[in-house]
Amino acid sequence: MLGSCGGQLLAIEAEEAKGGQAARAEQEANATNARQTATPVTAPVALEAAAHSPVSLSSQEAEKGEMSKPQSSQGKSSPGGSNGGQRGRSSGRQQQSSSRPRKLGQLKLEDAKIGIIGAGKIADALVQGFINYGKIQANRIHVAAPSSKNLENFKNYGCHVTKRNIDIFGRYDCDIIFVCVHGAVVRKCFKTGGLRPAALCTNYVPYMRHPLYVVSLVSGTTVDQLKQTLINPDHPDKYVIEQHRVMVNTAAMYGLGLCAIDCEPDSKKLSPVLRQLLSSVGKLEYVPESQMDAACAIGGSGLAFSYFFISALSDGAFKMGLSRQMALRFAAKTLQCAAQTQLESGKHPGELKDDVCAPSGAAVYGVHVLNKADVASGIAAAIEAAHKRASELAEPGHS
Repeated sequence: MLGSCGGQLLAIEAEEAKGGQAARAEQEANATNARQTATPVTAPVALEAAAHSPVSLSSQEAEKGEMSKPQSSQGKSSPGGSNGGQRGRSSGRQQQSSSRPRKLGQLKLEDAKIGIIGAGKIADALVQGFINYGKIQANRIHVAAPSSKNLENFKNYGCHVTKRNIDIFGRYDCDIIFVCVHGAVVRKCFKTGGLRPAALCTNYVPYMRHPLYVVSLVSGTTVDQLKQTLINPDHPDKYVIEQHRVMVNTAAMYGLGLCAIDCEPDSKKLSPVLRQLLSSVGKLEYVPESQMDAACAIGGSGLAFSYFFISALSDGAFKMGLSRQMALRFAAKTLQCAAQTQLESGKHPGELKDDVCAPSGAAVYGVHVLNKADVASGIAAAIEAAHKRASELAEPGHS
């Protein structure tokens, strides 16, 4: 009897245990369904949607890539960030240099970067001439001078400026370089350099990946002397340079300059890019390098004497009753007529003077006064004085 009751109790407990397990299983199933209902899209569905939506996939990849970037690349400073930027800029310059022609004479003016060492009057005339008549963009012109005295003018033109001459070759990587300094600057390099001259630009010009076109406007200095202050004498064969000595007067500012150059302008010795650039601001004339200082005296300083003579003529006409404006115009036009007549006819000025003068006429009376005042000797002496002074300025210690 007792055994039968015990068996029934065990059976009841087993059934209750099964019922509890079923209840717990039902509760867990309900909880799982609730979670699935709260989640709108399961992972497999999201992947399937992404496969059919390239926009969402690319945005996810972009977001992932953005998160994987280092902090320094997101605008935050890092110890190597600045150097990395410099390496990038240096690499860009190297790529730009490597894309330029590596042979002389192949450079095109529209691709050229122009550098000017010196910020005096002739540099100013060249820059204005290049911009206004050579149609060179101002941001392609780079000017270097040790003092900021005149650099502000070039900055106002839109040019790049620097106080370090070496920047013309290094930082700005220019193709065509005009050296517009006094000869004393170059002579000082020879005086202080010892066995070999010191570098004009603090350091020698770095090895360039493209040819250099160096135009010297330095009085009292040969192109060979200037070259010795620019390139590394230990490896001169690593440079490709075309170098010329030139005289350009300040009329280049108006596209009307006179440009004396040390080779025939139409010869192969002058690259087309230099011929085109210099011709845009003046008339090219061949002058041997040994006579360039004399050409500077008459073509450069002589322009000032010509203005002096125009002023004197206009003063006389003003005294005789013409208005100041008309007197100046007639004086300038008269000299223009005389110059063009002489160039066109090829006659000696003395012969042309006699063609103007009539016996006992007005012109011959005026010429007599000029002869009495020894004007001709005074003008010739002015050219000689200008030549002498240019030679003095080429010596160190003169100013």
